[in-house]
Amino acid sequence: ARALDLIGFRIEPVTSHAASQRHVARRGAKPCGLGVGAYVPVNFKALRPDGSSQRESLLQCFAYVMPPPFPPALVCVPERHAAMTARIYAGLERDLTLGQPGPATAPGSFSAAFDSQARLGVITVLTADPVQWPAIQTVSRELTGIADAQAVILDLPLSQPASIRLCELAEEAGFFWCGIWPHLAPDGDVLRLTRLTAPVDMSRMTFDAPLAREIADYAEKEMLRAEIGRNAPDTSSLRLTRSQSPTDMGG
Repeated sequence: ARALDLIGFRIEPVTSHAASQRHVARRGAKPCGLGVGAYVPVNFKALRPDGSSQRESLLQCFAYVMPPPFPPALVCVPERHAAMTARIYAGLERDLTLGQPGPATAPGSFSAAFDSQARLGVITVLTADPVQWPAIQTVSRELTGIADAQAVILDLPLSQPASIRLCELAEEAGFFWCGIWPHLAPDGDVLRLTRLTAPVDMSRMTFDAPLAREIADYAEKEMLRAEIGRNAPDTSSLRLTRSQSPTDMGG
C-alpha cells in the first residue's frame, strides 16, 4: 500500500438489506455518509415480491489502509452540522479541526456531469465561492428539468471556509446533508448534499452498524427540513456577500 501511495478504499453497499454492509464491516470500512436516492431502483424480489421499489440509497463506507499519517482534517461545515461531523470522524479514527466561515480565496469553479443510467446529476465544487451560487443553482435546475435527473448531488470541498456559506445557500434551496466522502476532493474531504425530485422513504432502509443508523436518522431529519425550505420563497440569491454575477462555471 505504501508503494502504491494508497490512502484507503471506499465501498458503497446497498441499504435494501444489511448483508453487504456486514461484509464491508468485516473489511474494516466505517460508515461516513448516505447516498440518499443515489441510484435507480434495484428490485430484490426476495425482499419485495410485489416488485415495489424506490431509488436505491447507498451507504458510503471508507477504510484507511494504514493509520492516517497526515495532520487533522480541516473541516468547514455550518455549526449545526459540527456534532454529527465529529461523530463521523471519530468513527474513522481521524482527528479534525473545525474551520470558521470565510470568503473565497480564489475565483470559484465547479464542474457538472449527468449519469444517464443512474439518472443522477453531479455538481462538483472545486473552488468554493458563494457568488457562484446562482450559476450552480441554474445547473441543478437544468439537470432535473432538462436532463430529467431524479437526484442531484452537490459536493463541497470541506477544507475551504467559503464552503460553509455555499452549504447554507444550497440547503435553503432544497439540498440536504448526506455526510462525508473522505479524500474525494483534490485538497481533502467532501461534504455531500443531495436534492431529490421525489422523497425517499427511509423506513424501508436497513442498517447494520449503529453509526450507519445514526447517519441515516440525521440525513432523514435534514431531508425533511429541506422539503420545508424548498416550499419557502427563494431569496438566497439576494443574500450573497458580493454583488457580481458569475457568467460561466469558471466564475
